[in-house]
Amino acid sequence: MVGCQLSVKRNFSPKVLNEMSQFFPILKKARVSLPVNFLQNSLHIKMGDYDSDDNLPKPAVKAKLIGSEEYVECAHAIISDPFDYESWLSMCVEVEAGRGGSAEVRDTYNKFLNNFPLSSNIYSSLASWYEKNGDLNEAHILLEKNVKLVRNVKLWIQYLNILSTILSNSSNNNSNSNGSSSSSSSSTKTKGTTSSGSGNVNNISIISVSKTIHDPIGRKTMTKAFENALNNVGYCHDSYPLWRLYLDYVNLWIADGSIGGMDPDVKMNLLRSIYQRALLVPMTTGTSTGTGNDNGGTTDVVSSALDAIWSSYQSYELSLGENTSKEILYFNETKYKSTKLLCAIKYKLHKKIDFNRYAIPSSKTSKEMEQLELWNKLIRYESTNPNNLKKSDLLLLVSSLYQQILCCFHRNMEVWLTYGKYMQLASSGAGAEANSVGNSIITEQEKEKEKENTIVTRDNDGNEITIKSVDLFSSTPSTSDTDSNTETDRDSSNSYNTTTNGIRKIYKDAMKYLPNSSLLRIALAEYEENISENPIIATSIYKETFDLLPSGLSFHVYLKHLRRYYGIITARKFFSTTYNMRNDFKMGYEIYLSNIQMELLAV
Repeated sequence: MVGCQLSVKRNFSPKVLNEMSQFFPILKKARVSLPVNFLQNSLHIKMGDYDSDDNLPKPAVKAKLIGSEEYVECAHAIISDPFDYESWLSMCVEVEAGRGGSAEVRDTYNKFLNNFPLSSNIYSSLASWYEKNGDLNEAHILLEKNVKLVRNVKLWIQYLNILSTILSNSSNNNSNSNGSSSSSSSSTKTKGTTSSGSGNVNNISIISVSKTIHDPIGRKTMTKAFENALNNVGYCHDSYPLWRLYLDYVNLWIADGSIGGMDPDVKMNLLRSIYQRALLVPMTTGTSTGTGNDNGGTTDVVSSALDAIWSSYQSYELSLGENTSKEILYFNETKYKSTKLLCAIKYKLHKKIDFNRYAIPSSKTSKEMEQLELWNKLIRYESTNPNNLKKSDLLLLVSSLYQQILCCFHRNMEVWLTYGKYMQLASSGAGAEANSVGNSIITEQEKEKEKENTIVTRDNDGNEITIKSVDLFSSTPSTSDTDSNTETDRDSSNSYNTTTNGIRKIYKDAMKYLPNSSLLRIALAEYEENISENPIIATSIYKETFDLLPSGLSFHVYLKHLRRYYGIITARKFFSTTYNMRNDFKMGYEIYLSNIQMELLAV
C-alpha cells in the first residue's frame, strides 16, 4: 500500500482506534489503497507490519535469560545499546560472582572487549581474574599482546608483576636455593641502593619483581620489559610508579661479580641512565597546594613525584663517593629544575582529562567536546617542545599522545584524521623539520646543543671521561647482561610512524573502528595519490569507497581523480554508470553539480 503523510493529525478515541484496527486487515486483503496513511500517523505503526491476519503488531518479547535480576537487566540494556559500558561492567561483576546463569567469565569479557578493544580497565580485570584462578600464562599472553596498544601505566605494572612471577617460578624449578636467597635479599640494601620509601606518592610492592634478580636470563628479560614499558608510557604524567619500580628492581641486583651477580659498573651505568631519564619527565601527582617554593616554602604536591626521584638520585650519587658524582649532580640539577617548572603547567592540562574514558561512538555531547578540547590543548602545548627534546623524540612524544587519545576516542573520526595529517606532515618534504621516527637528522643547532649537554671530567684514577646527557627515549646501556634490542622494541611498540606503512596503518586501523566513514577512505586514497606516481592503488580505494558508500562526496572525489589521471572520456563513462542510481533517486543533485563542474572547468 502506498499512502501519504497526514497534514493534520487527529486524536481518536480508544473505541474508534479498535474499530480501525479491525478494519485495516480487511482493506489490505482487498488490495484497497487508502488515500492517507492515517493508521501510521494515529497509531504510530507501519503498513508493512500487517503481513498476517493479526489485528495489531505484537510488542517485542524480551528473550528469556537465566541469571540474577541485575544480570538480566544489564543484558537487555546491552541489547538496546551495545556501548552501554556501565551495564557491561555490572554484567561482568554478576558473571564473576556466579550470578550470570550459564554465561562464562572469559566469553563475557571478550564480548566486552569487542566493543571496547582499547580499554585498559577491561584488560586489567580479565588478567586479574586469570590470576585469581591460577592461570598466569593466559594473563601473560593477554597483556603481552595488548599492553603496548593500550598505553596505561597501571596495566604495564600488572604485566611486569605477572612476567616476573612466571620467570621466578621457572627459575625456582631449576634451583631452589635461588628462591631462598632472593627473598632474603629483598630486605637487604647494597651500596648505592635507595628504598622506595623516599617517594610516598604511590605504595609499590617490589616483592614480585625482585624474584628474578639472581637469574641472568630473568634479569635480561625483565630489563627488556621495563625498557619497553618506559618507551611506551614512561613519558606519562602518572608514570612515577613505573620509574620507581624499575629503580628499586635494579637497586636489588647483587653487583659483586659473583655467580648470579653482575659487574658493579653495569649496575651503576644503568641506574644513572634510569635516574637521568626520569628527571626529564614532568610527573604530576596529587593536588596542587602551592608553588613549590624552594626557599623554605611549602612543597608542591604536584611535583612531589619528581622531587622524590631527585632526592633518591642525590642519595645514590653521593653514596658512590666518586669524584665525578658532584659534577654529575650539578649537571643534572638544571634539568630537574626545568622539569619541575613544567609540572605545574602540565598538571593544569592533565587534571580534567579522563584518561580512562570508554570509547563510545561520537555523540557530540558537551562533555565529549570538552574532553576533545582538553586533549587538543595538551597536544598543542607538547608540540611547542617545552621539554626541549630532540626532534625525533618530540615526534615520538606527540605520536604517543595521539595514541593515548585514540584509546579514549578511537570511534571519533576527527581524531584519526588529525593524527594521520600530523604524521603526513612529519614525513613530508619539510623533511628535516620533522624527521622519521627513530631516524633523527642532527642539524647544526642540535650539534651545538649536544656540546652544551656534555661535560669532560676525571674519575678517581685521574682518567679523563666524557659524560653526555641522557635523552628521554634513550635505550638501555649496551652491556653483556642487559644487551637487549630495545631500539627495535621501541619502534615496534610505536607501530604508527612516519614511514609509508605506518601512515597507511593509521587509516586502515581507523576504518576498522569506523567502517562507514567515507572521509577516512578518501584521506587514505589522497595519501596514496600523493606518494605514488602510479594511481592504481588510489583508484581502487576511490572506487571501493564509492561502491560501498555512494554519496555526493565519494562520487565527486572519484570523478575528479578519473578526470585527472585517465581523461575526460573515462570520467564521462563513470558518470554514465550511475544512471540507475540517479533514476532511482539514490543519488541527489550533487552528482549533477560535480559532472557540470568537470565539464565546464575541466577539473
